[in-house]
Amino acid sequence: MAKEIRAVIFDMGGVLLTNRIEEILQGLAGALGIDKKAFREFQLGYHDRMIRGRLSVREFAGIVDERFSLGMGADRIIQLWKRSYLEVMSVNEGILEIARKLKERGYKLGIISNVPDLHAQINRERNLFRPFDVCILSCEVGLTKPQEEVFRLAASRLGLMPEECVFIDDREKYLSVPRKMGFRVIQYKGNEELISELGKTGVVV
Repeated sequence: MAKEIRAVIFDMGGVLLTNRIEEILQGLAGALGIDKKAFREFQLGYHDRMIRGRLSVREFAGIVDERFSLGMGADRIIQLWKRSYLEVMSVNEGILEIARKLKERGYKLGIISNVPDLHAQINRERNLFRPFDVCILSCEVGLTKPQEEVFRLAASRLGLMPEECVFIDDREKYLSVPRKMGFRVIQYKGNEELISELGKTGVVV
């Protein structure tokens, strides 16, 4: 018999937030006057270290400044990065309202997200994490989706079994591991569809 769901865990980019990191980097490349494709390819070489917390965004900004001969300095690049992030990564107010309603109904709430330190800082400053009981941010724990350990850590901090949790992500590639572990999983495609899919797990919004 399936266990009753007691927690709902959300991804950030593309779920709680309206866009993905690709859009941020395109905006930043434009602000820096760098070819967008070249910048994305360059960033990919550092991406894993950044989201694991092994390289700060400030350190990467210094590398970018030197590699592309910008002469801006890391502080200016960080300023432009923040601006690009806030322009692109709006809070999905509809899904945040769903989360609030779930909390009112007694469900625990969590976040699992692959993020560098600057993105974690920005969202902490704008109080995105306030309604959530547990926030597993890759740059703070050194683990990333789709590692089993990151999902195990989320369930442990919630004090629950994987079978008692729903995990929501917009990317299918991050759903197969938690599914095998016993989590109920939902690929996010929109707020109304999410409410419907949650209902299929017994979670009423």
